[in-house]
Amino acid sequence: MRSVVKKWSEAALAALCVLAIVFAALYTRQDDLRRLAARSAAESLDQRLEDARTPAPWRMPVPQPPETAYAGAERSAGGLWRFSPWIGCAVSYGQRVCAMQAGEVTFAEADEVRLLHDGGVETRYRGLQGLLVHTGERVAAGQALGTANGRLEVCALRGETYIDPQSLVP
Repeated sequence: MRSVVKKWSEAALAALCVLAIVFAALYTRQDDLRRLAARSAAESLDQRLEDARTPAPWRMPVPQPPETAYAGAERSAGGLWRFSPWIGCAVSYGQRVCAMQAGEVTFAEADEVRLLHDGGVETRYRGLQGLLVHTGERVAAGQALGTANGRLEVCALRGETYIDPQSLVP
């Protein structure tokens, strides 16, 4: 009887080792895929940024430098997760937030404003209150979009591809 239990425990231990190896391989593979995606995005970023630049100068929406640059995750329309790089700025409550460049307001509700600029770049501003613009309105570079509620998040996209907003500002 002891030999049967010993064989079963050895088999169970071997199975656990195999599962641990498979799990480690899968986790490493996902990590490698993430690194590969980040590297390919970085390599093509220069070209996308050159395409995104327009003759008018870009500016930061508030005078303070960004506090953090981070990547979040958003669920796309198809249900897949995608990375969304945003920059966060600590701003004073009630401070005016301005457009990074001239464009058309495509969305202005709750605490978010979206602008579509020439060249197909879209900028999004979250953390606003007291919106000063309306959907369909054309805004100038530096025009106030609303006031901040203490924390501002900004991102930029070209089509479905996220662009680091800081890279647009000279």
